[in-house]
Amino acid sequence: MMLNNLYESFNAMILDARDKPILTMLERIRCKLMIKLHVNKTKMMKHEGLLCPKIQDILELIKVEASNCVPKWNGSLKYKVQGPGG
Repeated sequence: MMLNNLYESFNAMILDARDKPILTMLERIRCKLMIKLHVNKTKMMKHEGLLCPKIQDILELIKVEASNCVPKWNGSLKYKVQGPGG
């Protein structure tokens, strides 16, 4: 599923270059990738945190979910994490 989405995104990005001769197509793809990398790097240079914003948001959601879990003794120094549902 994730690979399919990756392929679809890549194909959408190179749509205007796909009908060109191979060298022209590769040059356009290279230029688009360089621009995308530069834009992302510029955004991250402005960011103050240690992690990128999307990853930080995901970690915050995981922390909230993990706060609802309760460790229960399972015998012999082993623990079982039980979520809020039981």
